[in-house]
Amino acid sequence: MEYCDTHTDVLDWASEEFIVPYYFIGDSKWHRYYPDFILNVRTTTNQRQTWMVEIKPSAQTRSPQTKTYTNARRQLRETVEYAKNQAKWKAANEFCVNKGWKFVILTERELYPNGR
Repeated sequence: MEYCDTHTDVLDWASEEFIVPYYFIGDSKWHRYYPDFILNVRTTTNQRQTWMVEIKPSAQTRSPQTKTYTNARRQLRETVEYAKNQAKWKAANEFCVNKGWKFVILTERELYPNGR
């Protein structure tokens, strides 16, 4: 948040103030997704662009099928969570495309490229 307050190209921002409806096939219900941030930024061509930003640990952005599990409950929980995230991000991306916005998922790799 300090970055948003101090970066000269961030014109304004809000945290979890926006709702994107999404459908999760796992329970056959509609849900509400609150992206972490909405930012209005100044682009390199001095245009105003809106970004919807989600911040997640990189482990939650990768399919759990690539891991080896010793605990079946953990595997199920992580698989369901991954599927929910995919449904949220698909809905968010479609929403942003329709509005001319940009949807971005940031992990520690982007936030801390040189480590902490």
